[in-house]
Parts: sequence; C-alpha cells; structure tokens
Amino acid sequence: MTSHARVRTRVRRALAWGFAACAVLTPGSAGAVTSGVTHSMPASSTVAHAAPSTAGVPSGRHGDAFGASATGHATAAARPTLALADVTPTVAAPDTDVTVRVTVRNTTDDVATPTVSVGVGGRLATREDVARHASRPDDLPERARTTGTALAPDATATVAVTLPAEQLRLPRPYGVLPLTVSVSGLGPTGRMATFLPYQVIKEYEPLRLGVALPLTADPDPALLTGDAQARTQAWTRMLGPDSRAERTVRAAEATGATLVADPSLLGASPAATDATATPTPTPSPTPAETDPRTAFAARVAETGNDVWFLPPGDPDVSALASAAPTLPRPPVTPTTVPGTDRAALSVAWPAGSSTSRIRSAITDASSPGAVLMRESLSDADTERTGTASRRDDAGRRIVVADDRLSTDLTEVTEETAPAIAQRALADSVALLAESPGLDRSFLLLPERGLDPDTAGIVQVVRTLQAAPWISGVPTKDIVAAPATREPVTDPGTSPEAPASPLTGENVGEVLATAGLASGLRPSIGDGLIPPMSNRC
Repeated sequence: MTSHARVRTRVRRALAWGFAACAVLTPGSAGAVTSGVTHSMPASSTVAHAAPSTAGVPSGRHGDAFGASATGHATAAARPTLALADVTPTVAAPDTDVTVRVTVRNTTDDVATPTVSVGVGGRLATREDVARHASRPDDLPERARTTGTALAPDATATVAVTLPAEQLRLPRPYGVLPLTVSVSGLGPTGRMATFLPYQVIKEYEPLRLGVALPLTADPDPALLTGDAQARTQAWTRMLGPDSRAERTVRAAEATGATLVADPSLLGASPAATDATATPTPTPSPTPAETDPRTAFAARVAETGNDVWFLPPGDPDVSALASAAPTLPRPPVTPTTVPGTDRAALSVAWPAGSSTSRIRSAITDASSPGAVLMRESLSDADTERTGTASRRDDAGRRIVVADDRLSTDLTEVTEETAPAIAQRALADSVALLAESPGLDRSFLLLPERGLDPDTAGIVQVVRTLQAAPWISGVPTKDIVAAPATREPVTDPGTSPEAPASPLTGENVGEVLATAGLASGLRPSIGDGLIPPMSNRC
C-alpha cells in the first residue's frame, strides 16, 4: 500500500470514528451512540419497553387496521380479518346499551357470510391484566351476536353488535371490562381484544393528563458534511410541509401538547456560557434568508404551544455523563420561544439510564428546569404508578413519562386509532384504580424519532381527555405542581446497551487522527472533510 493510500485509509477511519466520538462526547452535538449503533444526529433511548398489544392492530406502522387471527398472530391468507371501528359509548354507564362495530374482510376465495359475536368478562383489576388481555384475548362468555350480509372474496363490511344493558354487569364504582370480539363464517374463527371502560359513580380524584411530543432532528450527514446548498436541502427535507417535524407540530397544535424541542431545529445557536466551555459542533451556518429553520421557527411560534428546550443539538447526556465524572458546560439553552416572549422550560432528557450520579452531573453542568425520565426506569413499586411530578433524594425536579400510554402514541395510525384509543382508556382506568384517592398526574411523551400519524394521535389524546376520570392540563401545570418525594430508582445500563467503546484512550486516538484528517483538507478539498470546528 502506498503512503497516499495509507493516508486515505486513515482519513476514512478518522471520519467514521470522529463523527461518533464528537457526537457523543461533546455537549450540544447532534449525535449519540446507543445500543452499539452509531447515530449521526439525535440521541435515542436504549430503554426496551414491554411489547404493546398487537391484538386488533397491525404489527407494522403503515399497515391497515386488520388484526389478529384465531392464534393471536398476524392474519394469514384465507383467514378472516377484523378491525375495531368503534365502541359506542366509549365509556359505559348503567342502564345503557353498548354497540361494538367492527370491520371484517373476507379473505377466502368464496362468497361467505360473517357472524360477529362479543364476549364479556369480569372487571380487570390491574394494568397488567389489561396488557395480558390485549396481547392474547381470553375466551369469554358470549353476550351478543350479529350475522352480517354475504361478502364476495376480499370484500369488507362493517358489522354492529349491540350489547344490551342487562347483559353488562358494572361493579361499582368504576372499572374496565374485557371484550373479546370473534368473527366466524369466513373460514377459521378470527378473534381480537378490546375493552369497555365504565363509570357508575365518581369516587376518585381525577388524573391530570399532560401531553408532550418530541421535536428532534433526523439523522442526515449532509448537515455536517455538505456545502451550503446541501445543508439547505437537508433542513428543507427535515422541516418541510411533508416532514416528520411538521406532522409533529400539527399533532401538538390539535391536542395542545408541549413540544420537547432541540432548539437547533429553530435556528437557535447560542454561544457557550464561558470561554472554557467545549465548542459545539453544530452544523455549518446557513444564510438566514435561505435557512428553512427561520420559517419553521415562525411556524412553531404561531401555534402558541408551550415548548420545552433540550440542550442545543440534543446530545446524549446520559452517555456523556457516563464517560466522565463531570460534564463540560454546554451552550446556553434559549429561555424563550424564538420570535416570541413566551418562556420555554429547559429540560434534560437522558437516553436510557438516568442514575442519581448521571442526574447530578447533568444538573451541575446545565441546571435544567427538570429532568425527564421514564416510569419503567423510575418507579420502585411495579404495582403502582407514581405521579409525574417528583423530586429525587437530592431535591432535583423529575418529570416522569408513562411508558405504556406513551407507546400508544408511537404506534397509532388513523386506521388503528379506535382500537388503541379504547385500550388506552382501559389502561388509564386501571391506572386510576391504583390510588384513586390521591391527586396524581401522568405525562404522555413518546420516544425521540416519533414518526407521527397526526390523525391517530389526535383521536387517542382526545379520547383520553374526554374520559370522566381524566382532566387534561398544560404540562407547565404538572411541572409547577408540588412535587412528591416518591422514590426514584437507580437503574443500571440496559443489557441491550453495552458500555461505550469510547474510552479515554480511544477518544485521544480518534481526536489525534481527526486532527490529521483536518490538516489534509488543503490537499484533499473541502467537500470530503468538514472543518474540525464542525466536529470537535
């Protein structure tokens, strides 16, 4: 190998490792290393959540609404399929009939007539009971059935089954009953789970519900390595009218949700707090008059929604704090929404593990208004879900998101929204029953990288907000509420997220090689190697 070839090889390796190292180790960067995978832009969680129900909903995000077969798995060819159209009313009351409507499809090769039946079980006591029935519906006593009209092959029809009030036993004061919907006559019997929440009398303190949606960057290397035109095109793809970011803003606008935003997406690139702070490898500047972030910032401002700001660039603060005993001071997070005088809360959102040491390092470096955590990573009592607003043993403000209900917003599509909304209602009433006499709040916050179906999210959130045991509130009310001293556990690193290979020795070697690559820019050209100031 010639000396020039060896240099080119080292340059390629430096670029591959240098971007990962700078992204993880430099506050304000736009990168993360999680679960052994290098991402060139935003931090992402390493937390593995319990798999949500696939009964009655497709396994993929962009499928239709047709659901589980008799075995509970995805429906195969020549098996009938069914999907929930709606349950009316969504919350039952005494002496009131309930109608369950489902859409069925004849996937056989013959004309066939469907018969739909609904079984009703006894009151479910816990959130685990709800999850168990959702994942594999039980055989339940049949309470009503309806025979539909003949269907040609691959034809669909909506069949309504009415449950008479006298067939529904609603134990006081409130609760949720499991329903199993079955279709026969179209081949093997198909089955799906749904739920019937109910209220007989109000004997509880309503749950206060806040909703927040993540607004973070897509991984696009052009933002770091491209010229001005390529960067503008990358921002346009990320923030344009058909983008994931725009759909997130539309969903927030329709539901009143708070946006948990990387300020870099709004063109905010504040200076570091002091001269000794580590430089921020933000993408190279784009002229303001052509910068799509300017228009997007105005779009966010006009919604009037509250905004919580992450550190600029949304660095993986958990990985940073794990790699060093102290964090360098990050750039200043904006205190107002750009273009307005509306205050914006600064938050830290560690991806994955958030032990007391990590929270301490984050708080010492940046003093966020709150640290966001997951319920599955913070609740010591697995049988009782704590309230959203807390303080840990050191007095730090912690805001805890509910994993299970948040996952519903990640999964939902417009087609599956009726089934997921009914399941979310069932989960919420089981959540209420854990501590009905306490004033509690809960927060919905899907993971970073949310690719939202706006209509689906709106239907689920509005269904929850309309429940009699839920009071929808702005997230700022949750943060401002008196924080409880509920225990916040210290989770270990998830087995799926191995320790970072970026040790001090490795980092030094990466930076030295990256410096060599930067020195070669005059000979190789600006298109291949971005300046060191853009990376480290």
